[in-house]
Amino acid sequence: MAGLEEDHALIEKARSGKLIIDYADQKRDWTTYFFRRHVKLAADHYGVFQDLYDFGFFYPTKVLQVGYPVSDGESAPVHLGNIIVPAETRQQPEVRFEAEPGELYTLVMTSLDAHLELDNMEYLHWMVGNIPGNDVSKGVSVCDYMQPFVPKGAGYHRFVFVLYKQDKQLDFAKQMRTPNTVDLRERNFRTLDWYREHQDRLTPCGLAFFQSKWDDSLVHFFHHVLDMKVPVFEHVPLPEPEPVFQKYPEGLSFNEYIDQFRDPKEIAEDIYQRRLKKLDPFQEEAPPLKYPHARRLPVEMANWLKREVTQERDQMGKFAHMKRFSLYPQPEKKPYRKVLKPGEEP
Repeated sequence: MAGLEEDHALIEKARSGKLIIDYADQKRDWTTYFFRRHVKLAADHYGVFQDLYDFGFFYPTKVLQVGYPVSDGESAPVHLGNIIVPAETRQQPEVRFEAEPGELYTLVMTSLDAHLELDNMEYLHWMVGNIPGNDVSKGVSVCDYMQPFVPKGAGYHRFVFVLYKQDKQLDFAKQMRTPNTVDLRERNFRTLDWYREHQDRLTPCGLAFFQSKWDDSLVHFFHHVLDMKVPVFEHVPLPEPEPVFQKYPEGLSFNEYIDQFRDPKEIAEDIYQRRLKKLDPFQEEAPPLKYPHARRLPVEMANWLKREVTQERDQMGKFAHMKRFSLYPQPEKKPYRKVLKPGEEP
């Protein structure tokens, strides 16, 4: 009973806005019980595991905290798919995670969508191996950091950090890139191939990722760092498929189905002709009915025809061309003047 009374008390406080939650306790509970499942669900939602490991996945055992310094004491944190603009990713991010003395780790950052030449390939933006404990600065720099970039008009791109736990010191000589290289072909990378080569000695244990899109700061990066023109992607809409005639269509009334196979200009012309028949060039157009649906439709009228008459009365759909306009300018209405009683102030 005591437990139920406490629950009811918490509910009442929450409803009244008086419930105070300790953020530190909630974060501790999340990192202890819930974060593994939440990270897995977010990665599945954004297709991260599918593009990294095909049909493979993992439940993280480490909370990987990544933040880009943007000003004194402030940073742009990387969570699970949040948006960070390229202007905030120029500097190498700060990475934190819990580790025991003597443990070794490898940190890899790749882009899943930004490759400009090859399908199913990534760019390696950063790799640090043989990290002692959680001190990334003392690891072996396999590939120096390069900021994320997104072509203009290409939408949002995903950038992923994966932390791997090593069982011993590894030799990264084959993976070493030229220091501070900006040669994109030298940064070609595929996580699945690389992991298959080292899966006996590496175990993924941490994950964080964000999204980014084009901003004007990348003009300088493409021109002066990569020494190339800004790649621009334009959306080319696909032609609309021609409707296929069905003998027994479903979900559409007769007239709506037939209109699919007519030229929109022809439909508009028919509506205008129907309207012009009701107009007199020397008289003002009659105002619309105040209550257009007050007149009942004949019971024997077909349903598709009732629907068309209803749309015509409402001047909706293709009957929007029937909306009333004035042939002659309307006289200006005089402002309303209140007649004051004797002794009444205006």
